[in-house]
Amino acid sequence: YAACVINERTCLRASRIRDVETGAPVTLSIRPEKIRIAAIDAIDDAGAINVLPGVVTRCTYGGVSCTYEVEVESGFALAVRQSDENVADARHGEGTQVKLSIPPGAIRLLED
Repeated sequence: YAACVINERTCLRASRIRDVETGAPVTLSIRPEKIRIAAIDAIDDAGAINVLPGVVTRCTYGGVSCTYEVEVESGFALAVRQSDENVADARHGEGTQVKLSIPPGAIRLLED
């Protein structure tokens, strides 16, 4: 894994696809449908990697999916897309506290 420091409070692990020089600036690319969203108490993050608490700031239902904008505690926003089959299980309204889980293999490093 490659450890990607976003700011003083957030470090994400990504699968290393190609060699990037240590300390080099990179852009992280994460597909919105690869991010898991759950109620704040639904993910046991003891020992888990890439789990980010946040608050839903927008929820847009698009027929076959729901797209959330989540402001994570570290001060940046992520888009999360949940398919229609999962939306019925738990729809998260604006202002809802959630946790996001991002598999390291879903994060791509792009050289700046």
